[in-house]
Amino acid sequence: MSNSRYLLIIDDLWQKIDLENVGIPVPNRQNGSKIAITMRLVHVCHDMLADAKIRMQTLTKGEAWELFVANVGEVDWEPHIQDIAANVVEECGGMPLAITTVAKAMRDKTRKELWENTLTLLKASAAHEIGGMETEVFENCLKPSYEELKDHKVKMCFLYCSLFPKDHEISVDDLVNIWTIEGFIDHKAHNLVEASNKGHQIVDRLKDKCLLEGGTKHHNNVKMHHVIRSFAVWITSLPSREGGPKSKFLVKAGKRLNKPPLEETEDIEIISLMDSAINELPSGPNCCNLVLLFLRNNPITYVPHSFFELMPRLKILDLSATNIESLVISSSSLPRLRALILKECKTL
Repeated sequence: MSNSRYLLIIDDLWQKIDLENVGIPVPNRQNGSKIAITMRLVHVCHDMLADAKIRMQTLTKGEAWELFVANVGEVDWEPHIQDIAANVVEECGGMPLAITTVAKAMRDKTRKELWENTLTLLKASAAHEIGGMETEVFENCLKPSYEELKDHKVKMCFLYCSLFPKDHEISVDDLVNIWTIEGFIDHKAHNLVEASNKGHQIVDRLKDKCLLEGGTKHHNNVKMHHVIRSFAVWITSLPSREGGPKSKFLVKAGKRLNKPPLEETEDIEIISLMDSAINELPSGPNCCNLVLLFLRNNPITYVPHSFFELMPRLKILDLSATNIESLVISSSSLPRLRALILKECKTL
């Protein structure tokens, strides 16, 4: 190849390779050759000294529909099914692999109920229950990027992003504060500037691995792609021996629940019930291992004192955007509480 002009395409590169060591002459203006490399990790792009970097965008609405139709087979596109199918494609968020996998799962399906169930699963961040999604998308495509994080604490930082509802823009400052309290960010005692800097580095690292993306409402916001969030929620449900976290999660954010599912939660450590329709809290739920509780954006008007009786390990409590008028918390019932978040409580 040394005397030839060539175009070399390297697909899905995960780490730097020395071109000369594998017998590939480095392209330059003299030899007129080019190398195109696809990769998921931005730092590999930097390591390869790429001259131009192009971040792939998700498919447009029209492109996504064309790809879906090409893979779904013969479907009787009656209006009621086509409308549901369009919503199914939208929930895939323009991600080609997710679109083709869901399309193949729905191939030649003509019953309205099957389409409605698929849409429900996608909206509920339960995409792993759709045929092929768990293996093709989650295990084969996304899990390697998650495992590439290596550090357990960074993995937990990523999983904590799934505590927020789908399409929610998350303040990076809020994330970093939570990560710091949880001990995911190593820093010198009382040095909050150092913690903030390290937290922002973690956010950038997650962005580089395409596990987070920038927000659109504010430059200091981030959000999760629909499919990435479904993947993160799936990871939180796995036992630790299969790659799941050691901590046990209960993520029901955005499910519009009328009452909190706190009947069997004695082993749960992290609970997110954000953006629901909960207006009443039970007395004395057994949450003896609970560390974090998100109740943000619920129409809760009253928090009984007994609600906290069996939460001795609780460190972070978020009651923002609720309708509570008063709040009494005893230090004896919540001896480890380090963060009480009460933003936008207009009646408090």
